[in-house]
Amino acid sequence: MTRCEERGISLGQASVETGNSRGYLSRLFRDKNDIGYSRLQRLCSFLNIAPTDVLSQMSFSSTPTIDEITDYVAGGLDEDGFEALKEHILIYAVPPDDATSLSLLHMGDQSFAASVLSVANPDALQNAVDNFPENARRKLIASYGVAARGTCLISIEELSAKIHGQPEYSLLKYKRVLFPVNDFLGEPAVGIYACPVSKRAK
Repeated sequence: MTRCEERGISLGQASVETGNSRGYLSRLFRDKNDIGYSRLQRLCSFLNIAPTDVLSQMSFSSTPTIDEITDYVAGGLDEDGFEALKEHILIYAVPPDDATSLSLLHMGDQSFAASVLSVANPDALQNAVDNFPENARRKLIASYGVAARGTCLISIEELSAKIHGQPEYSLLKYKRVLFPVNDFLGEPAVGIYACPVSKRAK
């Protein structure tokens, strides 16, 4: 039985109210379609359920897209949105104006650093960032400061790294989005989401 049936709502009603086709919703409820978070939010809002209730029963079949991340940010990251994203992002403290380093607050288990770069733990990532060349660190600090003030920044970056735990270094191009977020104590912070540049884009 689907969430619609449990609430006495037809697929037709759900289709009209959420802007999704009946076929798409039918396949979704039978686990034949993936769903982006912005669609999930619309559907959950219509069904009057929290996205985290649904997410606790399923897992992302893939990481969120840059578009989904910017949709979340544009719509205002509420507690449910933050909960769904936290394992895919890094969170840094807002750097003070005179900062010479960055302070990592959170490294999601499915973040780019953990899943692609195979960074073992937050301390290892903090150590790596602390050892960046000074000019690279200053550039990061400046961009994190801009994001903390409310600007979502999207960039293409390059990094020489050991990818997926391989022994040799490879040049990796990736997309990065920096955005304002609140940390676990409700304090302003900077969220970072990154993903490899698609091979098709090369």
